Amino acid sequence: MWEVSYSQEPVDYRLLRLRFVRKIWVLFLTTILGIVLTLGLYYVVRIVSAGGRSYQTKSVFYLTYGKNSKGDALDYYNYFTWDEVIHTDFFRKALGEKMKGAYSADQLSGFVSASIESDVRYLYLRCTTLDPALSLELAAAMEEIVPTFAREREELEEIALVQKATTAKDVSQFFVLRAVLFGGIMGLVFGTLGLLGWLLLEGAIYLPKTLEQRFHLPCLGEESMEEFLPNCATYLAGSKKVGVIVVESWK
Repeated sequence: MWEVSYSQEPVDYRLLRLRFVRKIWVLFLTTILGIVLTLGLYYVVRIVSAGGRSYQTKSVFYLTYGKNSKGDALDYYNYFTWDEVIHTDFFRKALGEKMKGAYSADQLSGFVSASIESDVRYLYLRCTTLDPALSLELAAAMEEIVPTFAREREELEEIALVQKATTAKDVSQFFVLRAVLFGGIMGLVFGTLGLLGWLLLEGAIYLPKTLEQRFHLPCLGEESMEEFLPNCATYLAGSKKVGVIVVESWK
C-alpha cells in the first residue's frame, strides 16, 4: 500500500484550529502548573535557602566633621569607608558586649551595615536579621555605640542620633506578582507549543479527506453522510469482498 511521508503530508489548518480549540483546557492547566512551579521554586530559592524572611531596621545619624589646620572639614568618609569601618574591632567588641555573647562577633558584624547615601553629613545604619525583635535589639545597641566612635577619631567631632529605629520592615526579595506573571506566561507558551506539536504529530485520522491524502484510498464516509450511498455504489460496484474498518466517533 502506498503511503505519504508525514513530513510531506499537507496540514489541514482548519481542522488543526478546531482540534486546538477543543483542547484549549490544556492551556489553562499548563498555565496554572507554570505558576505553581515558579512560585514554589522562587520561594525555595529566595526564602527557604536564606533561612526565612529578612527584617531590617534603619537608624540615621548626623555627622559633624572635624577640621584640619586650614579650617577645611575632614569629610572624606564615604559609602565604602563606612562599610569597612562598621565591621572593625571597635564595633565588633562593643556590640558583643551589648549583646552579652548571644551571637559570635562575626554573626553580629554580618547583621549590621552602614553607608553614606547622598549627603556626607548623614550616616544610615541598618540591622538585618531573620527576627524583627533581634533587628530592633541590634539597632538599639548600635544607636548607643555609634556616637561613641566620634571620640576615637579626630576627623569626627560628633555623631548624633537623629532618627531612631522603631520598626523592622520585611525586606525579603520575594516578588509574588512577578513570579505569577512569569510562571503563567511560561506555562502558557510551553503549553501552546506542546499542544500544537502533539496535534501535528498525532497519527489519528478525523476526516475522510485525511485518509485519502495519506493512503490514496477512497473513503465511503459515515452512514449519516449524503455521499455514503453514492460512494458505495461507485466504489463497491462489482466487488465480491469488502473490508470493513471500525472507527471511533470523534466527539
